[in-house]
Amino acid sequence: MKLLIWKIKMLLMKIRNPKAGYYERMCLVAGYNRSDIDNWLAEEKKIGVYASDAEMREDLCESEVSCWE
Repeated sequence: MKLLIWKIKMLLMKIRNPKAGYYERMCLVAGYNRSDIDNWLAEEKKIGVYASDAEMREDLCESEVSCWE
């Protein structure tokens, strides 16, 4: 049942955020806001890490998801 609920939530996030990547949608389902992800992105840019915003957002969310396990 939990798996079904997770899949439904991920589907809703895919509909609401069609340009978001898989890991970004996982963070959104887990309770993070888009503003949280934007803040992470801004912090990385201050450090001097530059990449495309979409690629960087996905990498940041992937690292966050990998910490959950």
